[in-house]
Amino acid sequence: MTKLTAAFALIAMTTLGACSTLTAEERSVATGATIGAVAGAALAGDNTQGRGAVVGATIGALAGSAAANR
Repeated sequence: MTKLTAAFALIAMTTLGACSTLTAEERSVATGATIGAVAGAALAGDNTQGRGAVVGATIGALAGSAAANR
């Protein structure tokens, strides 16, 4: 895990912890996007200029939304 990925993960988890007024669906989407972004960044590596994080966040947000709507 690179330093940038670790820093992003720390910031994202801190931000999610501060969102106590979110609905259950919003929380699921935000959590999915965060996990997806970190996983996408880690899998894509440093040479993709953040594209892996963006794709991972999008997929994670969609998965979080689908999970919340079950």
